[in-house]
Amino acid sequence: MTSFYCVGGANVDVKCHITGKAILATSNPGNTQSSVGGVARNLAHNLSLLGLQPKLITSLGDDAHGDMIRTACAGFEVRALKTSEPTGTYTAVMDGAGDLVIGVAAMETMAMLDVAFLAQALSDVAAGDFIVADANLTPEALLWLGQWAQARNAFFVLEPVSVAKSTHLLPVLQAELPVFLMSPNMAQLAALTGVQTLGEDDLEAACAALHFGRTKQKRVSYILVGLGPRGVFWSNGMRCGFQPSQVSALVDATGAGDAALAAALWALSGGVNLRESAIVGQYAAALTAASPLSVYPELSAALLLQSLH
Repeated sequence: MTSFYCVGGANVDVKCHITGKAILATSNPGNTQSSVGGVARNLAHNLSLLGLQPKLITSLGDDAHGDMIRTACAGFEVRALKTSEPTGTYTAVMDGAGDLVIGVAAMETMAMLDVAFLAQALSDVAAGDFIVADANLTPEALLWLGQWAQARNAFFVLEPVSVAKSTHLLPVLQAELPVFLMSPNMAQLAALTGVQTLGEDDLEAACAALHFGRTKQKRVSYILVGLGPRGVFWSNGMRCGFQPSQVSALVDATGAGDAALAAALWALSGGVNLRESAIVGQYAAALTAASPLSVYPELSAALLLQSLH
């Protein structure tokens, strides 16, 4: 059976919900809650709920937050480097509508995931497996992962995480290494390509730049561009299009993009085309956005199949 190696961030999410409209530079009334998160961790959790066999490759501190994450990942395999750095945290401040006002990622422990550890953790990668990496990793680690995936005939998937961290992916793109799927949002796509993405024509041009690079040889097979409340723009280098968001009740958008990527990967790995995989992803994102948790605990393959009927 195909294995999915999710490499990157695992952290504790601290979610701060403001009551009403956010007012900057002053105290806002609201409430907070903590849960486990991290892009790679959320992807692994979602893939596990969908009946696949994910393995989370990450770095955790020897602390209470690390123990919290290990307990929450009981349903799938975790290969974690134990470090002296504190376990990562992500603090998100949301307004009364559930939209992100600002987020702070303290993920210094990710720099500890070096090539020596990754080579050991990924020694059993086989042809046809998926290596799904997030940009919490260093540029050096990401470049090595792309080379490892190519050598093993594995599918390489990249999640840019944020505008600031998306530049960590540039060495992979500059080396023209094959990438199966990338999932930037519009701002991250602009940062990676230099193409301003304001409308459909701009999105198509930016995706073309990401697909083909400077040599005009296809390097990124599939692209899913997250558009927030507008949905997603999909492109395979020959065809492209929009799929609208299916969110009807927004409680917390944290983790919705991770759910969309995991569900799309589940569909693509099962032979579903990119457009329908984008539909599946938007359905999973809607389920997650309607939940206070970063991963919708009732997600299943049966639920996603309903979105295709």
